[in-house]
Amino acid sequence: MNRTVLFMKDKLLLAIVIFLSLNVYSQSFNVKEYNKIDGLQVKTSNAILEASDGSIIVSISFLNGENRIMKINDKGEILGSKYIEIGGGANRGYYPFFRHPYMENTNVYVYFEHGEPTAYNAVVFDNNLNVLDNVRVDLPYSDIDRSNYATIYKKTECCILDSQNNIVIMKRLDESSDFMFIKLDIEGNLVMNKVVTLDSKEYYIPYYSLFVYNEEPMQYAFSYHNYGEYKKTSLVVLDSDFNVIETKQDVIPHDIYSIMTCNSGLDYEIAAYDDEHYLTSSSYFSGGPLSSGIKLMLMDKNNNVVNEYKYVEIHEGYERDRPELSYKSIVTGNNGEIYWIYIKPNPTIEHGRDLYVTLFDAELNPLWEQKVKSDVSYIEIMSSSVRSSGDLLISAYDKYKQIYTIVCDRSAMPLNVDESMELRPYSFYPNPATDVINIHYSPDVNVEKVEIYGMDGKMYHEQNFNMETININSLSNGIYMMKVVLDNGNTYTDKIAVK
Repeated sequence: MNRTVLFMKDKLLLAIVIFLSLNVYSQSFNVKEYNKIDGLQVKTSNAILEASDGSIIVSISFLNGENRIMKINDKGEILGSKYIEIGGGANRGYYPFFRHPYMENTNVYVYFEHGEPTAYNAVVFDNNLNVLDNVRVDLPYSDIDRSNYATIYKKTECCILDSQNNIVIMKRLDESSDFMFIKLDIEGNLVMNKVVTLDSKEYYIPYYSLFVYNEEPMQYAFSYHNYGEYKKTSLVVLDSDFNVIETKQDVIPHDIYSIMTCNSGLDYEIAAYDDEHYLTSSSYFSGGPLSSGIKLMLMDKNNNVVNEYKYVEIHEGYERDRPELSYKSIVTGNNGEIYWIYIKPNPTIEHGRDLYVTLFDAELNPLWEQKVKSDVSYIEIMSSSVRSSGDLLISAYDKYKQIYTIVCDRSAMPLNVDESMELRPYSFYPNPATDVINIHYSPDVNVEKVEIYGMDGKMYHEQNFNMETININSLSNGIYMMKVVLDNGNTYTDKIAVK
């Protein structure tokens, strides 16, 4: 067999593997839905983490005010129905799990009891859900007005574990411009606290807005959306003693159309990535022609856009079913992988929506996009984390009193050709591509045309005949569908990524 034929077979094999990786990996998502657990009606699924023994621990809230920590497997099955009952009642906030930094096979769950005064709680437990310690600390700030339900859940604490193993808490004080920052050690001892005052009162603070901005020297950052005159999303950077170092204005540009439709305020997230970059996720709405979309950007610390990915919908008029982000849209792993979680409208179901995940490499090049769950309604992603293997874990709930645990197997990409897969009479590479796609046809193939469509259904490129180069340098970064039509009527569709 000559080198040319071997080369062609290799390219064909590569194209098939890429195609499979973009279409078959849906089998690697395990979605578990719960209506009731032990006869109790569920309410929210708040936090999720892999234990060091490979099992999954998840926090569940119930309608009767009870809260539990449960242990499940990848299929969402409860392992022995063992759980930890925790306090906080209906006023408990949404807070994280983390592995204990000093004690092997030990986990910590953080939550707050809103009362007079508000208390920080940390349940320390092993992988078998045996409670080892229960830390409770009264926090030095006044409580929010509990008569306002929205205030409890939208203006509450943010909490992180930093790389120096300190618990860092940020709390907006009532409806003022003052924020209390508190640092505790892992045993719950107060290290320091300080009030930071912003220069505006017309802003929104989302969940998960606090993160470690830099590890050496230690710096923190939090984001807020200013609804005042200038309509800006800002990033405030603090040193380890909570002194403001700088405020980055207009980190995510918003036009007037975005502001008009940004009623909930839960339309953006800013998250840590590494010491030189951070990530932003946002939604937007614009006019002429009307369009709405969601956008993920990799930013350097000088506020330059390194790379971005967009999903855009074009509308004839105002549409209810626009792409949406949830509370927790960005998740990063230890090996540079970036997961982006979002909701797209389902064109086949009235007001239907589908939950999607896209995986990116360290430079924000899309590797694959996958529909995780179809026809979701009012779903909220409350927590997500990445396993040591790179698998993605998601906990979520919807307004219909259902909760979900979702496990995405990052390593389940197919390595071998599925012989049942229909072989294509052509091969193409590279994928992802930057400027051109090279496509080689079998000798007996005659091509009528090649079309490239965006995920919005719009055709962005068309060419005829057996041309072996497809110029894509005019396409924006993102996922597209390449449609190859032969003169015998056979049609093939492949998903391609443009970076």
